[in-house]
Amino acid sequence: MIATEAKYKKTGIDWMPEIPEHWNIVRLKNVSKIVNGATPKSSVAANWDGNINWITPAEFGNEMYIGESVRKITKTGLKSCAASLVPIGSIILSSRAPIGSLGIANVELCTNQGCRSIVPANVNNYFLYFLLIIQKDNLNVLGNGTTFRELGTDSLKNYKIPLPPKEEQVQIATFLLQEYHKIARFIQTKERFIELLKEQRQSIITHSVTKGIDENVKMKETGIDWMQKIPEHWQVSRIRYLGGFQNGLNKNQEAFGSGFPFISYSDVYQNELLPNNPIGLANVDKIERERHSVRSGDIFFTRTSETIEEIGFSSVCIDTINDATFSGFLIRFRPIEGLLSPYFSQYYFRCQVHRAFFVKEMMLVTRASLSQDLLKNLPVLLPPIDEQIKIAKYIKTETRVLDIAISKAEREIELIKEYREAMIAEAVTGKLL
Repeated sequence: MIATEAKYKKTGIDWMPEIPEHWNIVRLKNVSKIVNGATPKSSVAANWDGNINWITPAEFGNEMYIGESVRKITKTGLKSCAASLVPIGSIILSSRAPIGSLGIANVELCTNQGCRSIVPANVNNYFLYFLLIIQKDNLNVLGNGTTFRELGTDSLKNYKIPLPPKEEQVQIATFLLQEYHKIARFIQTKERFIELLKEQRQSIITHSVTKGIDENVKMKETGIDWMQKIPEHWQVSRIRYLGGFQNGLNKNQEAFGSGFPFISYSDVYQNELLPNNPIGLANVDKIERERHSVRSGDIFFTRTSETIEEIGFSSVCIDTINDATFSGFLIRFRPIEGLLSPYFSQYYFRCQVHRAFFVKEMMLVTRASLSQDLLKNLPVLLPPIDEQIKIAKYIKTETRVLDIAISKAEREIELIKEYREAMIAEAVTGKLL
């Protein structure tokens, strides 16, 4: 399907420097209708719990198709705001937080203001979908705003795209659909494999940090519902008695981008061990750097998020990061010296049984926020320090093969996605015909 005899013409557009001579360049508004979204007043009960699908950016982007929405609105709600229904086959594009997530509607729906609906008129919707998949970076450049970047309707309407004859659109879309689904199945298989490996890894960690690594050790009751028995010589304490706590810094947007190392929410959420060279920078004064320092042995917990399930993840600092401070979305716990091995803490505080404690307690207070008071109530199991070190070494040895396999599978997914994007780019610019 490689275009060997096609003649090409220059476009003057960076992402598609040339296209087949018989193709045209059009603006998106010339081949589709752009429909904005809106939100009915949340305080009016008559607007909600109807049967009209109302989509938000959080509900799509991982799959090709968009189905039933999490929340639905009524006809009254639809009439009360500027949202409009769009038909099956429409392409839904997130216009902020983030810009560029895509999905094809397989039900009639409307959206909130964080989306733009593209209703194809003179273009095959699958061809347009694949074309827009590779435009995320370009569309983000067009976004503007101070609080968050947003892609305006006019910018989207005037976005230039290549347009082959309808027959070629169908041919390209059919080819890409077949390849896309093959790749999607490959990715799903790899992701399931990774999930199983991570479950096995977590099982090793959970057993080791809650039961120890000596199968013959005598056990005792704890009185804790989620941790009924532990080794007889271990201690149980509330974390409040093991060290000090400090919430992070809340800084204006202008403070970021230069200055001193700044630990972000994602640094903690994504890593068992804190990165030695965090990407973030922030301008903070000497007093702030002293009070919100990042030292070896410090443990950081995610404090606030949109969902309770992301609260209470931990990351441990192994090496002091000079002059670093940390985000207000985090809580720093600094253990009393000699009580906790950093490498044991790496596994212990990220253990799922402790995550379950946070989730359960926050469900009771119905807020997605980990306060210091709640964190201080966390029960902690304390093996002797020398045993903590042995447990950490055991876990590292036992999980090494799993970590290598997970890393390899993740790299394979990354490579196939890169291949998929390159293939799509070639096809929608006429290099594959």
